[in-house]
Amino acid sequence: MSGCPTSSPPALTRRHRVAAAGIRWHRPRAARHTLTHGGVRPRHRIQRGSPVPMSPEALHALLAEPRVAVISTVDAQGRPHSAPVWYLWAPATEAGEGPAGAPGAAFIFTRRRSMKWQHLQANPYASLCVDHREPPYAAAILQGRVEESDRSLYEAVLAMALAYYGEERGRAFAETYRDPSAAERTVLLRLIPERITSWAYDE
Repeated sequence: MSGCPTSSPPALTRRHRVAAAGIRWHRPRAARHTLTHGGVRPRHRIQRGSPVPMSPEALHALLAEPRVAVISTVDAQGRPHSAPVWYLWAPATEAGEGPAGAPGAAFIFTRRRSMKWQHLQANPYASLCVDHREPPYAAAILQGRVEESDRSLYEAVLAMALAYYGEERGRAFAETYRDPSAAERTVLLRLIPERITSWAYDE
């Protein structure tokens, strides 16, 4: 048709299109933390407008929310497996013994013989990802050793169910774990983080 160019202009990359629109380009950068006796200390300086490491207070606040997390395990052949889970975050004062400086521990429950349980028998390490999937975006990834907990299965499930389901439905759900025979089918696990990676967007 008349008025159409005879050849197409060079294609613009996403970076070029963003620059042309006057938008500043930010490359996301995850921030690792070192574990100290005082909690979690970010390694990097905060840069406004970019993903930044979460403060210890913000990290604990995120982990205390009833969000469905994703636990990832690896089998004996190195094949990964991820699954959504409920979890209960316990600060260091409530989590029991663990590595010096660990800010707390995450508790989850699963069926014995589940895929994640089988993986943990061969390789007792896992990562747990907890995130905000709506603004303001934030995430924390906990990596560490997983072991069976001697806490009451019923009490742990009750605490989770109340947080995720609310009072009436939560108590009804947890009631099925009150019987001691439930421990024969279900196991309570504790993940104590040896490394935490977190980030949040500074708005």
